[in-house]
Amino acid sequence: MSANLNLILRGVRSEKVKVFTSATKPLLLPFYYRNKGDDTDQPNTFTMMFKTGDDMRQDQLVLQLFSIMDRVLKDVNLDCKFTIYDLIAFTTDDGLLPFVPDSDTITAILKEHKTIGAYLKSHAKDDDDYERILDNYIVSCAGYCTATYLLGIGDRHLENLMITKDGMFFHIDFGFIFGKEPGSKGRLASKFRISKDMVTPMGGVGSANYAKFSQKFVETFLILRNKISYILNLMHLMIHSGI
Repeated sequence: MSANLNLILRGVRSEKVKVFTSATKPLLLPFYYRNKGDDTDQPNTFTMMFKTGDDMRQDQLVLQLFSIMDRVLKDVNLDCKFTIYDLIAFTTDDGLLPFVPDSDTITAILKEHKTIGAYLKSHAKDDDDYERILDNYIVSCAGYCTATYLLGIGDRHLENLMITKDGMFFHIDFGFIFGKEPGSKGRLASKFRISKDMVTPMGGVGSANYAKFSQKFVETFLILRNKISYILNLMHLMIHSGI
């Protein structure tokens, strides 16, 4: 998601501010805005997330690695529907990132719709559109399961797993990487980051859609493994960064 330099932020919608339950308690900040050259405030908001207590350069590194993996996969005609967004690290202890529009946490989705499948169906125009949205969901789940497994992304729970209305699944909040964890209570304990709630809309383990998900995961893993030297050499450049 590219930065929009035409927006002028005018203030915070305090009634919409939200604190997430991640280890560092990131803050959701919805801003009033107007476009450059326009003297009137827009009714919509531009939502960003403020994080403190983490080295945000680490989040930048993870997002850059996701972007590299996405490019590697697309070079062999495999699109895993990665959601790439920008991030600004102010210091080694805080930063700001835009909130991906039309997306919500799995926690909020389950609270409102009871299941992920019901959420996906609620945004489909018809059966064909639902199949498209479900396919986006399955493929993006496979891509992120592979990427987070390879990078040892920790502190995974339903508040930092996101889904867009178009079915794009993605991760946020990368304060724990390379195998580090704040603790297992209330979190996805397996290194393979998928839960029962995430599998249910695919039809459950043993279904045709789950088989498709598994196939995409393996295919993605094998392609990225063939590029291991390329990915590790890029990470090697960050050794002296203090991350």
